[in-house]
Amino acid sequence: YHGGKPSPIRFIHVANKEDSVKASFTNKTEVAVLTNTILSLHNQMDISLKDMIVFTQYKEQRRAICQRLAILGCKEVSVREIEEFHGDEREVVLMSLVRSETDDSALDRRMLNTALGRAGKLCIIVGNGLMVTESRVEQWGLLMDSLIEKGAVDGFDYETERFDPSLWHPLPTKALLDKVKKFVPSTRKEERA
Repeated sequence: YHGGKPSPIRFIHVANKEDSVKASFTNKTEVAVLTNTILSLHNQMDISLKDMIVFTQYKEQRRAICQRLAILGCKEVSVREIEEFHGDEREVVLMSLVRSETDDSALDRRMLNTALGRAGKLCIIVGNGLMVTESRVEQWGLLMDSLIEKGAVDGFDYETERFDPSLWHPLPTKALLDKVKKFVPSTRKEERA
């Protein structure tokens, strides 16, 4: 990590734009990043699929994530819209922000509170870091400042203090997984015995 204590919250910066579909939105790059991250957490860190949950604000993003998880054989991962996300806690919460342009409605304060409050060990947020830093929603700006200070933002160049899409990787890197391991031990049943 880049300084300070390691964070149980990670932010993965994705610069790609969303598509408008049926009065909703989807971001294919975020879908790929989320599902690849889930596969890595499951296959490389032995985290049970049932111990992970993904949520987003957009119906079409939920549908796209569910389709890709089904293709990958990961149907046990729960995927919900924020309105459906009541009282459900998991070891790992992943959140897809979807939108790439500053849109304060995309950064609902409830969404952040829900994600942080429901994550047992780790919260991974996937979205456009520039949109978050430019938001007028105070909680999101404070969170991003804190994560940057702790070195918990993938896709941020700490030397130039700018978001850099070339630093983003579609597959979670070994360095990211090593940072995450500190917070989430194996949750597979055979590993617990």
